[in-house]
Amino acid sequence: MIGKLRGRSPAELRDRLVQLGWKWTERAGLMPSPVVATTIATMPITPWGDVDTDGIRQRLGADERAALIARADRIVRDRFDVLGIEGLSYGDPVDWQRDPIAGRSAPRVHWSAVPYLDADVVGDHKVTWEVNRHHWFVALAQAWQLTGDRRYPTHAASLLREWLAENPPKIGINWCSSLELAFRVHAWIHGVRLMGESAGLPADLTRAMLESVVVQTLHIERNLSTWFSPNTHLTGEALALLSVGCAWPELPDAARWRKTGWDILCRQLPVQVLRDGVYFEQSAWYQAYTVDFYVMAIAWARLARFDLPDDMLARLRTAALALRAVTRPDGTIVRLGDDDGGHALRLCARPFGDTTDTLWRAAALLDDDTLVPPVDGGRSALLWLEGAATFERLATRLPAPLPRAVALRDGGWVVLSESGRSAAEDHWLFVDAAPHGTAPYAHSHADALAFDLSVNGVPVFVDAGTGAYVGEPRTRFRSTGTHNTVTVDGRDSSEQWSSFKWKSAATSRLVGCGAAAGAQWMTATHDGYERLADPVRHHRTILRFDRRYWLMFDTLTATDAHQVTLTFQCATDAHPHPRSAHTFDVSARGTAVSLALDPALEARIEARAVSPAYGLEMAASAIIATATTHGSTTFATVIGAGAESGPLALTRTEAPSVWRVTHRSGDDLVACPAGRTLTIGPATFDGTALALLGGDAPQTIVAAGHGTLHLATHRISLGADEICVLRCEADGTWTREP
Repeated sequence: MIGKLRGRSPAELRDRLVQLGWKWTERAGLMPSPVVATTIATMPITPWGDVDTDGIRQRLGADERAALIARADRIVRDRFDVLGIEGLSYGDPVDWQRDPIAGRSAPRVHWSAVPYLDADVVGDHKVTWEVNRHHWFVALAQAWQLTGDRRYPTHAASLLREWLAENPPKIGINWCSSLELAFRVHAWIHGVRLMGESAGLPADLTRAMLESVVVQTLHIERNLSTWFSPNTHLTGEALALLSVGCAWPELPDAARWRKTGWDILCRQLPVQVLRDGVYFEQSAWYQAYTVDFYVMAIAWARLARFDLPDDMLARLRTAALALRAVTRPDGTIVRLGDDDGGHALRLCARPFGDTTDTLWRAAALLDDDTLVPPVDGGRSALLWLEGAATFERLATRLPAPLPRAVALRDGGWVVLSESGRSAAEDHWLFVDAAPHGTAPYAHSHADALAFDLSVNGVPVFVDAGTGAYVGEPRTRFRSTGTHNTVTVDGRDSSEQWSSFKWKSAATSRLVGCGAAAGAQWMTATHDGYERLADPVRHHRTILRFDRRYWLMFDTLTATDAHQVTLTFQCATDAHPHPRSAHTFDVSARGTAVSLALDPALEARIEARAVSPAYGLEMAASAIIATATTHGSTTFATVIGAGAESGPLALTRTEAPSVWRVTHRSGDDLVACPAGRTLTIGPATFDGTALALLGGDAPQTIVAAGHGTLHLATHRISLGADEICVLRCEADGTWTREP
């Protein structure tokens, strides 16, 4: 105990002591039992006003309407859509303490005595908690609005009554995490609003629910995650305090809850969101959580007439822009870091990983077209909250193309994109050049310099996802080998310690990123393998030649021999086929992709698993390329959209660090000088990467990175972020493109 307390601040020691006192008091049998005055209305006041039933029914698409009703029909049969699992049964009647997959139920003891992180006792607490977030209550309310069928509010009332009886104050696993209580009271607010007076929820039930809201909100206030998990746990809890304080302003503690919640949210935004908008734990899913929390918080704050600091709105906008950047052309986000599969408020029937509803709501709140996502589906969230008028107003907003090279330098996220005539023709590449996260790195993966690629709007090479927070999947999905990067000697770039802790953390650094006419590039490095007996440094450089192909160099600086593995994890519906020992064709939803590997590598296809949502694993393939290196080595890889590049091939030339790329239009010479002076044809360069498009008779020269490019009539000095494109004129002279 003394060791755990060492180094704690006086404020932390005071707060933890107070929380401990509350636990002892409760375990002694002194439970809070607040009485809610009968004069206080049970219907919450919200920023969104009355539900526009006609507007929803007239505008919601038939497919989404059918999906929402089908979900509600499963709930009526006590089958719940939980995380990545459809129609999960928790027993008859529902056992609210149970993980039905593991077949374990948590003990019904005081919440502080429940070992909720011990999978051997309770199973996966995430599976238990998800049904207790009561998203089903909102889903049944939506079905009621769509159909007017009283089966839905009747079953909602039945489940809610059961839950209140089986989860008395402070008893059981569903009181262990303040964030879970926050999600639950938030679902109740929105569910009751959507049900409306016409649903006829029994008065005694809504009164009991409001009394439970008071107990749960008081529990949240007394057990804030200020020191335990000062991340989305804390902001989600603060949002609950703000929401309840606004929804029922006549409650005796409402004013204090409003102020406490808003103060925490104001303080935490610049802490949890870096200057460039990236969420500090390096998880794209938690990035979406954060944007969602603050979009809702701003709406509640306006209802409360709180001052909205300009810098707060600006920071929220940068966070939403970062979320937009890591949104693929199909509307899903890259599965960077942990994806726990949860939702702050689930209103849309969208594919796994789709957070476009959050972007649409941010675009509406901030009136910012640059936040409009690439697909329209999530816009339906506006119908349920902001209303039909806002839904229609944003219907005319077209998604703004991303900048061709996005470098979020504080967070280390890089996106190289190339827009087509529609999202179905967009190319999008994400690279993780980020720090490992914020200690203790709870939601990080060993994914330094991993990439994620969508071609013609289709995810092809992807992050494998999260799987679960417990057991073997936790270790496997966090490992370097499940990410599209380089593994050295079978070791992870960051060493895992336990499910939410790490023994060592790689430090990645973005070295350069930029774009010029017809080309984009980035280069980064990480030190995760410098801990080995023979230290290894990994450098990754990627260039994109528009409507041609992607070129990737992986340089490993070392002294001794090492076993090196490059992983190319395919999406579940991307199917690789070998064309030769070093070339592969990948077909994905009608899109053809060509992959050419360095001839120094040996390649094979392996059966793997991808987790598109928490708790769900799906069969997928990965292309695995291996080699034994001796000293410093560079490997080249080329990836092309089949319709643009045709079948690709890659050969090493006699010159060191120079390769020949063969494609449908001819061939190119590409090189990785890596700071050494190297001459190919008419060009001499000592920067990061060099390409002669047209091979021995080049028509275009591309040079990138800090160095000097020499041609017969040019001497061009480039900075760390610069990329230079020169075109050959008819008279043989070279002209630099802007």
